[in-house]
Amino acid sequence: MFPVPFSKDFNVTRRIVWRTSVAALILASLTLTGCGRYALNNSSLDYQKAAVLPPLNLPVGQETRPIRPIYKVPDMPHIEGAAPMLTNARHNQFVMPAPLPLDTSQIVNQKTVDVGTPSLPVLVVDGNGYPLLTITGQSSRIWTMLQQALTSAGAHIIRQDAALERIDVQWNNKPYMLRTSHAGAQTTVSVQTSKDVLVETGQAQAILNQLVQHWPNE
Repeated sequence: MFPVPFSKDFNVTRRIVWRTSVAALILASLTLTGCGRYALNNSSLDYQKAAVLPPLNLPVGQETRPIRPIYKVPDMPHIEGAAPMLTNARHNQFVMPAPLPLDTSQIVNQKTVDVGTPSLPVLVVDGNGYPLLTITGQSSRIWTMLQQALTSAGAHIIRQDAALERIDVQWNNKPYMLRTSHAGAQTTVSVQTSKDVLVETGQAQAILNQLVQHWPNE
């Protein structure tokens, strides 16, 4: 009985199969090790090797810029069962207008309910001591009533722009600009010069007082 010789092609095929099997085993071992020593390093744990540095210290004699608050925080008196009464240096206090009472009998007929009726103007002072006029109600109606108050007080309206919330007037032969701003249902009126600068405090208060006295009644 004679041995059957292997052909050259058979040997080549056997080597290819062997190499393929070895490569598959290596790939499987790398997959199973996951984050082991054969895994790729993405530097996510480098923070563990970070060195601890000493804190920064200023040189002797050098001072930093003092930290000062932009707005002064008022002292809040503690009153049991009541809200604190806050006033500014001139003892002026803003009083929020009382809300309209809800009349349930008017809910069915919405035409009789007018929640947009503007309140009477209230003269207040902001945190910088500048006088302002505040009115609560529908902004479009407040805009109309503001023009009526200006005319009744003797001011000559030169220009009015509701989109810019600006009314230019001539009052006692001097130009002024009244600007309005809104926060919810509240409208605030300020007095400026024609150069878009706030006028002097006493003069602004006198003008706003005239508006309060000549404010129309609906």
